[in-house]
Amino acid sequence: MGTVSDKRRAEIVRMLRVAVDSFADAVGSGRLGFDHAVAEYVERTDNELSRAFKDYVEALRALRQAPPAERAQRPSSEEVRREVLWKITDHFQVPEVTAFVEACLESQDKRLSIGDTLYKQARQLHQSQ
Repeated sequence: MGTVSDKRRAEIVRMLRVAVDSFADAVGSGRLGFDHAVAEYVERTDNELSRAFKDYVEALRALRQAPPAERAQRPSSEEVRREVLWKITDHFQVPEVTAFVEACLESQDKRLSIGDTLYKQARQLHQSQ
């Protein structure tokens, strides 16, 4: 995939802004964890970004539903999360999507508050309008 047009980039950033707001509200309120917030967004939204996040939800669901003996042989949820999120960045090739994924993975790796990370990402996306 080549360079993304300005119009396409703006549309992707708009979709990402809505998604991150949704994630931040659900996680920040304590109503849902990140993975469930993503699943809720996927269920309620139908656009290119939600369809990309559907792969994320399905990969984590498959991992959780695997029999215990099989789970030990599969990658961890952190590894699955990392792999699928990077696929999303590869698909979109938009700096804001990459920054969002990097922030989420840094939060995971450093055991930082995902709620704080999401609010920070939401602020940055709204400031870049």
